[in-house]
Amino acid sequence: MKLSQLVFGFGVFASTFSCASPTDTRPLRDSNKLRRLLTRSALLSKAKTLQNFAYDTPKRNRQIGTPGHNATINWIYDTINQFPDYYESYLQPYDMLLHEDANLTVNGKALEVYSLGMSPSGKAKGPVVHIPNLGCDKATDLTGKIALILRGDCQSAVKDAYAGAANASGVLIYNTGNAIYSTMNGYSLQLVSTPEGPGVNDNGSGSNTLLEIAVQLTNFSINNAVRFSWWTAEEPGLLGATYYVAHLNQSGINKIRLLLNFDMLASPNYAYQIYDGDGSAFNSTGPPGSAEAEHAFQDYFTNEAHQGWTETEFDGRSDYGPFLDVSIACGGLFTGAEGNKTVQEAALFGGEAGKPYDVNYHLAGDNATNLNIGAWIENTKAIAHVLAGYARSFDSLPPRNVSVAAKREVLAKRGALRKRGSPRY
Repeated sequence: MKLSQLVFGFGVFASTFSCASPTDTRPLRDSNKLRRLLTRSALLSKAKTLQNFAYDTPKRNRQIGTPGHNATINWIYDTINQFPDYYESYLQPYDMLLHEDANLTVNGKALEVYSLGMSPSGKAKGPVVHIPNLGCDKATDLTGKIALILRGDCQSAVKDAYAGAANASGVLIYNTGNAIYSTMNGYSLQLVSTPEGPGVNDNGSGSNTLLEIAVQLTNFSINNAVRFSWWTAEEPGLLGATYYVAHLNQSGINKIRLLLNFDMLASPNYAYQIYDGDGSAFNSTGPPGSAEAEHAFQDYFTNEAHQGWTETEFDGRSDYGPFLDVSIACGGLFTGAEGNKTVQEAALFGGEAGKPYDVNYHLAGDNATNLNIGAWIENTKAIAHVLAGYARSFDSLPPRNVSVAAKREVLAKRGALRKRGSPRY
């Protein structure tokens, strides 16, 4: 096995499977043969499996820490472990604290509010009662009431503990003195955590594509190491990928020739978008090797699939961010999220201009019916084609420059809209 690695990543959980170079008589990796093994029915079956995991969870999602999330981990891990002579697999555990967004409504008016770390999910409704002494002392009976507490003097956890001991239904901690108190005192409110959907396109599509390719890859031998990785907690801020990169030493970083990222490959109102590694569309060039990865995908769509394509920016909203930050070459595919499809893209790919690429992005409707199967299988075959080339040889990539790490802006920007590239005809 060569020391250099090709890493595939997308946001599900921090599990890594390294592909060994088998010593048996399996044929050397071939793009056409591998692509013929990849089918729509296999992808759709996996999509329905993820949907079932979500629907067996009380909130019908696969958020980190839920039964749906844990079932996903176990399923992928068990699938890969069916090939112990081909893959070396491991789970990379890490500790993290999670909280969700919260909604606050007072007499029908929505107010800005943030959930506190370690706050449980749920609803609270009742009269708001101001708590004296900044909530740092034991409170009288608060059954059925919302405790309104001014920030300061003691930790928020102490305030919450005292209110909880007095049977409060919920706690609001504020930081603007009596103005908020006079607005809210005596009113009723409802505090609701915001759930997300099953995530079958985002990012079950990328997850399932790589799992199916990993399974079919076992029919072939390879020259270069290929590592398949499923990163945890992309949505809260690329946490799994960040943890993985942070725990690589410099030698480990230097061994990674290329990270290929696949996040949302089956958006219903899709566009074939390739990450702009050469900077020609967005004037931001990736580390050496990123341009070559972009060109490899362009070559597939132009010469193999006879399809148009567009470019999309490395905007930091997926798991490639931590790899770019340590100057690892990156590339990948994307079919669009909540942004609207352009007129040019509609002319190139069909679909509806002015409508979201995925109308169910981060919603309950992101299930197995929320997929463009044609786009999904085409992207899957594109990935298999590019992987076949790099599994054979890295000769098309420039030498890995490990002496100087490029200074880059930290890319974990979860709130920004995904930007669209310019169509190529």
